[in-house]
Amino acid sequence: CKNYAATKGITLNGQVFLAGYSEGGYVTLAAHKEIEQNYKNEITVTASSPMACAYDLNLTARTILQKSTYDQPAYLSFFFVAYNSIYNWGKINDVFNSPYAEKITSLFDGTKTTDQINSSLTSSINLLFKQSFITSYLNGNETAITSAFADNSLLNWTPTAPIRFYHGNADEYVPYENSTSARDYFKAHG
Repeated sequence: CKNYAATKGITLNGQVFLAGYSEGGYVTLAAHKEIEQNYKNEITVTASSPMACAYDLNLTARTILQKSTYDQPAYLSFFFVAYNSIYNWGKINDVFNSPYAEKITSLFDGTKTTDQINSSLTSSINLLFKQSFITSYLNGNETAITSAFADNSLLNWTPTAPIRFYHGNADEYVPYENSTSARDYFKAHG
């Protein structure tokens, strides 16, 4: 932004505001955290406004896995497929039921839209995910997964700049509790 403004003759006032919605809300809070922890000598965040996001990945997974249906199966499936790949777990067949286990990785090859992925999956949580996995995860026995989700959640720091969360309590895809628990966590940490 600074380079762009300089090339266009735009005068900046030095204030930096961050905002984003849904996945962009996660990126907003992650950028806020990264700037304050590692770039505070270069950038000062004035304030941020992350909106309707999964700040706590375990809270999100637990909430969705306890539902009977979820109309965006691509969302939660993507978490498990991506983390399975990143962390080399080799757990696709332990997490997903057939016939989804056999095709789910190819659904996330970058060539399909969310709607196309959703139409290839089921909205039934118990048909998509193995019951043994759901039970194990909800009982805290999937420690590699819960640890990775915790490491990539955004509730493990104390911001300096103010944050204002926005989220609707009728959100059907990202549990509203993400925003209330993030608000409560940051308030409790000053």
